[in-house]
Parts: sequence; structure tokens; C-alpha cells
Amino acid sequence: MRLYHRYTDRNERSSGLTAEQVTSIDYDKDLAEALKNSYAIYSKEYAMQTASDDYENNKTNTLYAYQAAKIDRDAQKESTTASFRKLYTDLQEKQTALAAADADLAQAKKTFTVSQVQYTRGMISKMAYTDALDTFTTAQETEVAARIDLLTAYNTYQWAKRGVITATT
Repeated sequence: MRLYHRYTDRNERSSGLTAEQVTSIDYDKDLAEALKNSYAIYSKEYAMQTASDDYENNKTNTLYAYQAAKIDRDAQKESTTASFRKLYTDLQEKQTALAAADADLAQAKKTFTVSQVQYTRGMISKMAYTDALDTFTTAQETEVAARIDLLTAYNTYQWAKRGVITATT
């Protein structure tokens, strides 16, 4: 008796994300791009420039507004940098999780293949066979979930490079 299973070869699966895309990430270059493209930082710099112009045009006679705007901008840069670092770390963790899920899936496939042969020869019970099938199916689902998590983390990282980044909690 042969049960259908959904395992396909790694080359046949496509998530739209290649290993080269993930490994070619240059954190320092990407961070500089994220800081340059961040609307939150731009907004703080605009407020700082406005405060400076107000002081120069005698609309205000203290530098406190400018200094406060500068501190606010610096805090936003630190916040954006911390958020971007967290996204980068998350991406690396998801890549590691996918590698582990791939290894688990490969082992589960081998175990299931052996169980199929043993079951057809009457060496194991149907319960042992279905346990192996369940383990294999769970490994498949875990691998798919890890692949989706990696793709999500990669896309979030790419959006952060474009300036769309939220503060970490």
C-alpha cells in the first residue's frame, strides 16, 4: 500500500527567494540606504532645519528649539538603526531555522522511505507506518512554515531599506 505524500525535491519548490539573495546582503550598505530613505528621519531633519531657519530669521530668539529638534533627529536615527539591526538579526535567524527545517525534512524523508519498505514487507505495523508518515508530514509543514517566515523577513528587510520601517518594541 502506497500513500500519497506531498514531498517534492528542493529544486522543484519555489518561494521566489534564492539563497544567493539572502547571503548577498550587505548590512552596512543596506543600513546606510535605510537611513537615507527613512521618512521618519527626513521629517526630523526637516523640523531641525525649520527650527534653524526660525532662529536665523529672528522668529525665535533661542536655540532650544533647534537643539531639541537635533536631539529628536538623533534619537530617530538610533531608533531606526536599532529597528533595522533587529530586522537583520531576524532574517539571519529565519535563515538558520530554514536550514534546520530542511535537514529535519531530509531525515524524515529517509525515515519514511525506510518505513514504507518495512511496511510493505510486513516488518512494522500500520501504526508505526502512520507514525512515520505523520512525522514526515509534520517535517514538511515545518519546512514550508520556515520558508514562508524567511520570505516574510526578507521582504520586511527590503521594505526597511526603502525607508518603510517601524520602531521595535
